[in-house]
Amino acid sequence: MDRATAVTVVSEALAAIDDATAAMKSIDDLPDDAMVNISPRRGGFIVEILNREGTDFSSLDLSLVEVHRSTCGRNTYEVVDAISTTPGWGPFLYDLAMEQAYPKGLIPDRESVSRDAERVWEHYYHNRTDVDTEMLPSFEECEGPRDEDIFDYAYRKKPKLLPALKKAGRLMRGRKVR
Repeated sequence: MDRATAVTVVSEALAAIDDATAAMKSIDDLPDDAMVNISPRRGGFIVEILNREGTDFSSLDLSLVEVHRSTCGRNTYEVVDAISTTPGWGPFLYDLAMEQAYPKGLIPDRESVSRDAERVWEHYYHNRTDVDTEMLPSFEECEGPRDEDIFDYAYRKKPKLLPALKKAGRLMRGRKVR
């Protein structure tokens, strides 16, 4: 690949990451009637943003990766379902999930990742200095494809948003979900 092509490829990749994170939401963007709820669920937990009626408009479902299932991502939570019906809330939910999982890590789904989610993981890997990464074990020990890329890491973030939500009275814990 010549230099001009390489510059174009890198520029397009950075633009995609910027597009994926430009609409990221923060605590200040939460609607007045919204709360963040974190509840245990099937060996993991779910992070959701609920309105006053208890209806979620964005959620992230995580499962603890069991040691007997695989050594890949041991002591981490795997994102198994991410539903962000309102654009921009996905990255905020990932941040909350990383904080809830801490000191355990968060890893991408080992079977499939949407293009939108891939952009979020790319942003964490390349741009987020507040997110620590740790390489997962070798391919022979792991499930799924391994190309020495952003999906081969566990991601960790020390809690900052969760304490702020609690202080603001916008954090619930333990609502029974599905």
